[in-house]
Amino acid sequence: MKKTGTTKTTAQAAQKARAMAAPKTAAKGAAKQPLRTAGMTKRQLSRHQRDQRQSTLVIVAGSASLAVVVLVVLAAVWFEVLRKGDEAIASVAGTPVTLTTYAKALGYRGFAIQTQYDQLVARYQELPAPPTPEASTSGDTPPTGDNPPAGDKPPPYDSAQLERSLIQQQLQRLQLESSDLEATVLDGLTEGLLVRQEAARRGMTVSGAEVDKKIVEISPAMQTSLLPRVTTGQPESPQGAITGTTGLTTTLSPSELAAQVPKSDPELLQEAKQSIVDSKFLTEDELRYWIAEPLALRAKLDEQLQAQIATSSAQVRARHILVETEETAKQAIDRLGKGEDFAALAQELSTDNGSKDKGGELGWFPRGAMVKEFEDAAFSLAPGTRVSEPVKSQYGFHIIELEESDPNRPLSEESLAQLKRTALSKWLAAQKESPDKIVQSFYSPQKLTWVRDYVSKVSGVPVRKQAQY
Repeated sequence: MKKTGTTKTTAQAAQKARAMAAPKTAAKGAAKQPLRTAGMTKRQLSRHQRDQRQSTLVIVAGSASLAVVVLVVLAAVWFEVLRKGDEAIASVAGTPVTLTTYAKALGYRGFAIQTQYDQLVARYQELPAPPTPEASTSGDTPPTGDNPPAGDKPPPYDSAQLERSLIQQQLQRLQLESSDLEATVLDGLTEGLLVRQEAARRGMTVSGAEVDKKIVEISPAMQTSLLPRVTTGQPESPQGAITGTTGLTTTLSPSELAAQVPKSDPELLQEAKQSIVDSKFLTEDELRYWIAEPLALRAKLDEQLQAQIATSSAQVRARHILVETEETAKQAIDRLGKGEDFAALAQELSTDNGSKDKGGELGWFPRGAMVKEFEDAAFSLAPGTRVSEPVKSQYGFHIIELEESDPNRPLSEESLAQLKRTALSKWLAAQKESPDKIVQSFYSPQKLTWVRDYVSKVSGVPVRKQAQY
């Protein structure tokens, strides 16, 4: 009996435990199954589950699409900011000038111009004010034979006027350069590559010391220091006042006198290198490769090109009449055709002041001495003939008459000197205009905008406001 009672008690306890667990099991099922599925038929429940799966797929697909969009945007930003700078804005024989290189060179040159401009303005402001007209008429002029100095003391002379004038000229030059800076810098980079490649073909090299010298020469401080310093004093002669080199008595302070002492080459080089750091654009290695080395090689290439110029060549002797309009030129040709004298007509009509008083006579000249249009026309004529139509050039309209020709005439000293002066520039122009398209441009407004933005971000100054005076 005891055993049976115990069995019943155990059974009752188990039944009670199952009853208590039932609500928990139901709760778990409810958590897995939404309450709204209660009472659904089997078909309705199947459809509901299918809709849920489709909703989940839509959410996953949307998330994936959003991720793709984000990745595309990030890739575009990465390309624009990082990889865009690797695009070429020009190339020379396949070697690119990248947007980053161009932007750095442009920023550095803009910094150099601004620095030099500020230094010149500061120097100008340190100079004594020019004498007033009253002071000038009362004796503040250089002594001459017609205006001897009164007494034993010579009158003061404004020798600082020379420095003021030189500074003004330099400021104007900087203004002119800054107005076309973007084109000038890009030309300099492409010409530098042309020179570097030609130097390699010729086996030309430059030493580290030669490159260091160029780094010093192009530094803003050195550019400013090239101007002569003159001070208020009395020159020994009026000529001394003009040259600024003789007879000037100085009134400089000790610090100014110390500034006049030439610095050693290492000091100058260190200052030049510091200006590279201050610019925040080019590294020293970049400045050497893109600017300083090409400049050093350029000088050597120029020497070789000049040495190759022959001392005799085909030449012609011609005269011309230069007028402003094509109509005037045609009228002059008609008058010549009716028998009027060429020299007399040149004196009457020509706007070339260098030749009109000589009847339009230009003398002997070789190829390369005149602009191309004029030169081509002159060398195509037979002696004793003239052009039947006006020849247009950058100067106006020419009527050309050939007087003589010689296939191998010794060059005059003037002609030879001119050919030597223009040897390098003509070689560079020929390379740029080569039918082989050695120099190629990949310019676009979008690329230029990127370059300007780069310069502005590094310098903190809008590019259009840099070096604007």
